[in-house]
Formats: sequence, structure tokens, C-alpha cells
Amino acid sequence: MSRYYEKLAVEGGKPFRKEPFILSPLIGEEEAKAVYEVVKSGRVFDASYGGKVKEFEEEFAKYHCVKHAVAVGTGTEALQVALAAYDVGPGDEVIVPPYTMVSTASCVVHQNAIPIFADIDGRTYNIDPEDVRRKITEKTKAIIPVHIFGQPADMDSFVRIGEEFNLHIIEDCAQAHGAEYKGRKVGSIAEVSCFSFTCKNVCTGTGGMILTDNDALDKKMRLLRHHGLPYWFRTEILGFSYYPTEVMAAIGLVQLRKLDMTNAHRREIADYYNKSLKDVEGIETPYVIPEAKHAYHIYVIKIKEDVLGVSGRQFAEALTAEGIPSGVVYETPLHLQPTFKNKMGYGKKDCPWGCKYYGKDISYSEGLCPVVERIGKQVITLPMRPGLAKMDLDDMVGAVKKIATAYSARIKR
Repeated sequence: MSRYYEKLAVEGGKPFRKEPFILSPLIGEEEAKAVYEVVKSGRVFDASYGGKVKEFEEEFAKYHCVKHAVAVGTGTEALQVALAAYDVGPGDEVIVPPYTMVSTASCVVHQNAIPIFADIDGRTYNIDPEDVRRKITEKTKAIIPVHIFGQPADMDSFVRIGEEFNLHIIEDCAQAHGAEYKGRKVGSIAEVSCFSFTCKNVCTGTGGMILTDNDALDKKMRLLRHHGLPYWFRTEILGFSYYPTEVMAAIGLVQLRKLDMTNAHRREIADYYNKSLKDVEGIETPYVIPEAKHAYHIYVIKIKEDVLGVSGRQFAEALTAEGIPSGVVYETPLHLQPTFKNKMGYGKKDCPWGCKYYGKDISYSEGLCPVVERIGKQVITLPMRPGLAKMDLDDMVGAVKKIATAYSARIKR
């Protein structure tokens, strides 16, 4: 009997795979040597940012063909520094997607501004420019499109919207290192873009980067990351303690030099998944816009509940039981999570939503973003890591087919 017709492991059957996967980031001898050299130098932190941090900034900017790169401690810090550089604050609205890591929206609240959630495109999973247009008000100051999973957002539309309404566009590239949109690297399109290095395609353990061609913004963001201090003990603007480290930068330099190679392997893995799963009943593989080069930080498939009779969570649990790590991605969109739905501000007060400078009443409730509310329950992950062998990929595809075959057969009875 074909393995596709065996009893599911989640129901007591034999797992499709028993050997565990190695899914940790590709960190090896080169990175270890780079860290050792930093530690040996005794210069693990350089307040002048003249060592490895400066070198990493220069190489990162060069890779993206932009003038300036400002390193910070995390991707979340990068987003907040970018908002602060644009003077986003009390009474302002920033439009963000509800289908992303919480930091894209929480950084807005940390600036005492209001996150406004716009729905996503049902094919790309990126924020929908048309819904963004509908959400713009006289309070809107910025838009943060996220290149989700490594798929570039429709940046032409966002650039036009920014110009039409005089809004700041901040690219959130946390999941899209090396991705391209119409031949340009993401992060080089908007005036400001932000990256994260926490277990991403460039992985340094922690760290973040901001890119810009704007000289004034570059200068301001460097002040913001260091307490607003142009010199020691003389503060000029309200800033943060968002320091990068020499160790982070040393690892980042090695990782950046490998990025094109590792991204090419990610695309090979994605192509294999796409070809192997395209005709599997009840499974939808990722759509990639024709003008994009996907970075595949995360590979996802959509589970068609009407065909298989199970939710994304149920399918992911069945896959995990078969020995294939899987999970639902952003199952509950941000606007329906307690922090935002209940408008949990500072000190258990209603700020920033109740701020006198805002003067509006908004609600984050079901129906606000219907596309993401549906899709969030359907999209699940498959393992994605450069270095996975064909045997590993065969096991993953085989387990997906086994589960889909079993569930679709039950629906047809």
C-alpha cells in the first residue's frame, strides 16, 4: 500500500519521518572566527561605531545601493527610530498590516501614535494598497508596508500613495533580505527601510539596520540610537539606547557575503515544493508577483478547508505528528489580539488612543480586515533552511501528500 494511504500519525499511525530536522540558521566556522577576532581584540562595543559596526553599515548600504545604513540593536528598534526620525507622535496615525510580527504595530504605540490596520491581498499576503487608500485620514502620517515571508510588497503603489498624500513610507524588510522588486533590492525603494537580523536570512542572533539616502535623516537617526548625544553627555534630542555591537556586526558581515548564495538555495527549495505540491488537492502554494524575486524567509502553503475539511491548525498538527515541523502563521491578526483589541496603553490608561491630540474613537474588531481574518486560519509553514537535502524535502512533500490524501478522501465519502 502506498504510504499516502497509511493511517495518519496524529490518529495513532506510523509517522512519515522519525529523524529530526536540523533547522537552525547556517552559522559556522567563518562566523565563529569573526566573533573570536572581535573578542580577542577586546573591542566588543565601540561607542564611536568605528570598527565592525561601521564596516557592516558600509557593506550593507553598498549591497542595497543606498548612501547610508544605521545599525541598531534589533529590527524593532529600527522601526521605532525610523518613526521617531519622522517625528511620528501623539495624535498621528500609521497604517500597518495586521498580518505580521507584532513589532510593526507596537512600535507605533511606543511612539504614542495610533496603528491603523489595512487588510491584505489574498494572493501575496502583503498589505493591500487599495485598502490602505481607504484608511487614510487627515491624521495619517506614515505607512509601513511589510514584505511578508520574503515576498516584495507592491512598492510602486505605495510610493505613489506617499507622493499623493504627502505620507512617509517605511519599508519593513525584516523577512526579505535580498528580495527584489522590479530589479531593485527591497530596502532601496522607500526613503527609509528597516531590517532585522534575528534568525532571518541574515542572522546575527539580534540586531537591526535602517537604510536611507537622506543625509538629514541619517544624521538624526544616528543621534536617536545614542540618547540624542552628538557628543558625550550633551543631549540634543530625546533618543534611545539602541546600540549595535561589534559581535553582531562581525557575524553580519559574514552572513551578508553569503546572502545571495543562501537565497538562491532557498528559491531552489521553494521551486521544489511548488512543483511537487501544485496538483495536491486542497493545497495552495505561494503566489509570487511576476516582477519580484522572493527571498523565502518563510515558506507557506494555504490549506483549503472546504476541500480537506480541516483548518490550517489541524493540518499543521497532523504534519508535526508525521515528523514535519509546522505551524500556523499569524493565526490571529493583530487587530484582534488583546493588546490592540483592548487598546492596552501605558500605565493601564487609554493612551495613546485617549490622547487629547487624537480626538477620535476607533475600534479594532472582527470584520475590520475580512481577508486576513479568513486567511490567517489557513496559512501554515513548511521547513525552510538552506542546506536541506533532497531526502528531507521528499519527506516533507510526502507527509503533506499523505495528510491531504487522507482528509480529501473523507470529504468525498
